[in-house]
Amino acid sequence: MGLSFNFASWPAHVLRTKLITELTFFSGVVVLLSGLGLSGFARCRRTGLITLAAALVASVLLVIMFVPTF
Repeated sequence: MGLSFNFASWPAHVLRTKLITELTFFSGVVVLLSGLGLSGFARCRRTGLITLAAALVASVLLVIMFVPTF
């Protein structure tokens, strides 16, 4: 098939599969980070704020990393 990073030359079904796979992976990671961020509140408010901050930082880094792939 000879696929390259020139997405304009990719067949439509392969490009659609790539998009679905990336969105699904991104959604799963966001859900995991949300769980991490909210899990700290089960213990105490301070721990919750710390885990929420860590999850927000990780989410921002994830967005910065994934935006150029679309």
